[in-house]
Amino acid sequence: MAAIKFTDRDECDAALADVRNDSTDTNWCLFGYAPQCKSNDTLQKIGSGSDGVDGLVSALSEDNVYYGLVRMIDFIDGHSTVKFVQVTYVGSRARMMLKARMGTQKMSVNTFMGQHHVEVTTSDVDELSQDALARLIGSASGSNSAVLSDGTTSRKGLGRVAPVSGVVSRSSAGGGALEVDQPACDAAVQRVRSDEDAADWALLSYTDGNQLGVLGCGGGGLDALKLLLSEDQVSHAILRTYDVYDGHTTTKFVYIEFVGEHVPTIRKAVTATHKGDVAKVIGQHHVSITVSRASDLSMDEIMTKVQAASGSAVHVLSAEEAATRPQFASVQEKTRHTGPSSPYASVASAKDSSSSPAASTPTWSSSSSSSSASSSAGRTSSVGVPKVSAANVHFPDEEGMQAAIAEVRNDASDTDYCVLGYDGRTANIVLKSKGSGGVEALREQLDETQALYGLVRLHDSVDGHTTVKFVFVRWIGARVPIMQRAKLGTHQGQVNSFFGQYHVDITTSDLSEVTTDELMRRI
Repeated sequence: MAAIKFTDRDECDAALADVRNDSTDTNWCLFGYAPQCKSNDTLQKIGSGSDGVDGLVSALSEDNVYYGLVRMIDFIDGHSTVKFVQVTYVGSRARMMLKARMGTQKMSVNTFMGQHHVEVTTSDVDELSQDALARLIGSASGSNSAVLSDGTTSRKGLGRVAPVSGVVSRSSAGGGALEVDQPACDAAVQRVRSDEDAADWALLSYTDGNQLGVLGCGGGGLDALKLLLSEDQVSHAILRTYDVYDGHTTTKFVYIEFVGEHVPTIRKAVTATHKGDVAKVIGQHHVSITVSRASDLSMDEIMTKVQAASGSAVHVLSAEEAATRPQFASVQEKTRHTGPSSPYASVASAKDSSSSPAASTPTWSSSSSSSSASSSAGRTSSVGVPKVSAANVHFPDEEGMQAAIAEVRNDASDTDYCVLGYDGRTANIVLKSKGSGGVEALREQLDETQALYGLVRLHDSVDGHTTVKFVFVRWIGARVPIMQRAKLGTHQGQVNSFFGQYHVDITTSDLSEVTTDELMRRI
């Protein structure tokens, strides 16, 4: 991985932080290679502004390579969510040395830019319109219809693997046309995707000019794959590995792009333009890694990225941990896992300003004296989210409710749903119901006069493997008083944290949306 330099790192970091801060008008920033630096490895800030992707496009020129970040808004289930798009623009007159830097510095650039939901690599400004980016965001988030024309959700050769990382990439940059030995490459990739096949890796490389073929395919994992990597070649690999999520073993696919240190500069530039087409051959994957040395590849590093994308590294509690989880000192707003993912784990913290357990019970009509939450504004690798204010909501029987949630999360338990709600007109949340009837049983507990929160365990099939999925249901009955509805938004952070990790959530007052078919469609 080649390191990048900056003419002014503080200025570049500040530009990114402004875009990620929802309280600022700045919604784009752009970086390009500094022309005064002959080494072609130094980035400088080109510009930033509040006029969206149109402003970013106006700052582009055809003689440089650019990296940009745009903040946009997506609407899911009637709720607006912040989405970040990372743009790589390759000017049509950019020097070969600059194009070569794209492949060798991609990991360093991604680390600097931080988390994003959608990625676009292009040399066509028409692909950077507001509508084009909105379509990509909708495809990644699920706010667009993901159903194919024949009414199925399958893609040839891919089963139903959903993009956990949440990244959609396209490449239209110029260069020698890529020729693919499609039958051989498809067969090798499918062997890796089949859990019944001992092959857990496939390596694709250039066999003749710009023709991509199979260099190797077999078992033995990463160690066996690394034996075939050469420092004078550009290669692409898919690796099957496994992650443990809520006590369940799930299959994960890793895309590895290897650009050897001794690959000629012009060759790097040409193959960098092929990446979008190669990604289509590899197919959907959960994590992608770009390296230039075999020694940079380790299972520890790969699993760190896999677990960061899936959330299993930081969010999943064991049944014992969930049952004994202490009263919260902070509120966490978590990114929903709806697709190839992600993994973008957005966390905002807020101090719980509620009084001690002995304090008087809050009611809907009482005025809250809670202080507003403080939130760190420092830039991290996670995407920015709006600040959250601590709300005066209580969980009197915390141990009992956490035990019920733990039962739902335990696949060995018959309990597959639980429902929590408010105790009368108070802001105390209590256990309303739990059981083994799934979505239909949870649905029976929903009352149009109440605001309720439910967690249900479902099963999904991905590449022939059964995986457990958790759906968080936020029910607001049609006859819930308007003042109570106003309070619900202030409780959301604490309630979400109390329930813990989930894959999909739904906010509704319509019983027709709380069915197994509808929730499975969202999953």
